[in-house]
Amino acid sequence: MLNALFPAASIDDDQAELLVEAELAGDSAKELSRSLLSALRRAEKKTRLRSQWTAPDGTVERYFDYVL
Repeated sequence: MLNALFPAASIDDDQAELLVEAELAGDSAKELSRSLLSALRRAEKKTRLRSQWTAPDGTVERYFDYVL
């Protein structure tokens, strides 16, 4: 499923978590995080997402969304 979402991504599976490194374009990092979390939750309802987005100007935004 992740390969379909991110065909050119680097995906590392260490059994405890997945690390996905990819380049994405969108209106905002917040919207990209929401879209990614929504797609992942379709496959697994108890998905947690920790994301870090780096803009071309070097600005870094971090998002943490945990399932209750």
